[in-house]
Amino acid sequence: MCRALALFLLLPLGCSSYTGDLRVLQGTWTISYSFGEEERNQRWETLKIQLSVDDHLISKIEGEKLETLWRIALRDDVVPKQIDLEIIDGEEKGQIHRGIYELDRDGWHLCIQKDADKPRPHTLVPGEKGSGIYFLRLVRPI
Repeated sequence: MCRALALFLLLPLGCSSYTGDLRVLQGTWTISYSFGEEERNQRWETLKIQLSVDDHLISKIEGEKLETLWRIALRDDVVPKQIDLEIIDGEEKGQIHRGIYELDRDGWHLCIQKDADKPRPHTLVPGEKGSGIYFLRLVRPI
């Protein structure tokens, strides 16, 4: 009992088992800039779309609609840091979009390759067909 109470007092409220970058990513993000094959220089804030990272899932919030899109896997122990986004529903279920990312005080920078036959991107600059660059800002941490 004393051990359990001592442990409880040491853990901050809302403490999770997430470590590293996954812990930092928990919350609601606004896509403030994207550059890619489908959305050249499109300003996402005009579309009122946000992404929510909760546990290992990323959901899209559009108005009142919440749609879970991807299961996230991070490798924050390599350079550049790697991210895999597994599509969890729909026609493309099971496909994995590979990418790299960077977190800094300004936000979350992503370069995602949607084409499974192409290699993971190596830099955060527009590249081959099928890849996209995204810049997100944290709106609300969890």
